[in-house]
Amino acid sequence: MVTCSRVGHPRAELLRRLTRSAGCVAVSLGAALCVIGARHHPLHTTIATLTYDPSAHTVVAVVRIFSDDLARAVRSRGGVTDDAMAVAYVRSTFTITTADGRAVPVVACGVRTTGDLRWICLRAAMPTGLRGARVQDAVLTELYSDQVNVVMTDDAGRHGSLLFTRGDRPRTIALVPGQPVRAVADRRQHDAGAGSAGLTDPIAA
Repeated sequence: MVTCSRVGHPRAELLRRLTRSAGCVAVSLGAALCVIGARHHPLHTTIATLTYDPSAHTVVAVVRIFSDDLARAVRSRGGVTDDAMAVAYVRSTFTITTADGRAVPVVACGVRTTGDLRWICLRAAMPTGLRGARVQDAVLTELYSDQVNVVMTDDAGRHGSLLFTRGDRPRTIALVPGQPVRAVADRRQHDAGAGSAGLTDPIAA
């Protein structure tokens, strides 16, 4: 069972604990894709992948959230728990700015439900790529003091990872050459479908 919390653990230690926790499969750069049953997730966590397509000059963000946590966040803002409100919530709490400080407008590219998980896809035009861009991932941090959000980035073979907890400011993406972000193959990871593949029914931004 995952029992780590923010208190008393620096970021490197927290990432190490994530990678060693039962139910997590290690991925490159010390991040982790935690595939934990939603009925048993004592650690409040989200995982996001941020992938840049240089041929299209676009970036796609896919945020994985436990359905019950997302529903609670939407209701706390007076909304109903439909796809449009779920996307609106994620757009307001997961933001990207360019290296020169300009906000990157994002549009929805799909919502998918897999078991007790929701996958929210966002897309944006970003001609300059991810290098030097800044990300803010405050998803669910207003609800849970122990919230941990991991963002994994991929820009034409250069990769990085960022970790966010409550109160964190935007962080600059640092990219290094390396192998693509990928998890140990197992059925749970395949069913979860990391990335935007399998997202259907795009909804209007």
